[in-house]
Amino acid sequence: MRSTFYVCLIAALSFGLWELTNRPVDAPQWTGTIDGFAYSPMQPGQSPISGEYPSTAEIEADIAILAAQANSIRTYGVDGTLAQIPAIAARQGLSVTLGIPLGEDAAINREQLERLTSLVMQNSNIERVIIGNEVLLTETLTAAALGEYLADLRELRDVPVSTAAPWHIWLQP
Repeated sequence: MRSTFYVCLIAALSFGLWELTNRPVDAPQWTGTIDGFAYSPMQPGQSPISGEYPSTAEIEADIAILAAQANSIRTYGVDGTLAQIPAIAARQGLSVTLGIPLGEDAAINREQLERLTSLVMQNSNIERVIIGNEVLLTETLTAAALGEYLADLRELRDVPVSTAAPWHIWLQP
């Protein structure tokens, strides 16, 4: 009986101490411009997997909202109407970090890279390119294969080219 009392007392004291030291804090009001947003224009029921893409009007409406609050956007694909994003963003004064997925199919990867290259050449507001998000994490591509794609793209206009992966990937030998 006595041990139950002490367990409850210690639990109550622990909870009370935790409660005192972990008070909620209101975030300060943000009034400035956000540097950039990660942007995918997909609406409910749309998916690049199913080939259902947003309309140009939907993308324009989204980007108008983002342009009022940010300087840039990052995108993740160039299929369908997604290829219109850099031009729409330019009209709103936004810079773009243009991204594409890469997979195991080299022919599809080349198509993606050709579309991306064309868009970079046509749109001066594309400030950087990120390809193959997390392909090293998912082991979709080897580091050597990804490196070849990166090397090919570095021939582009004066645009930095890279990939994105979680931090721990870079610690692996």
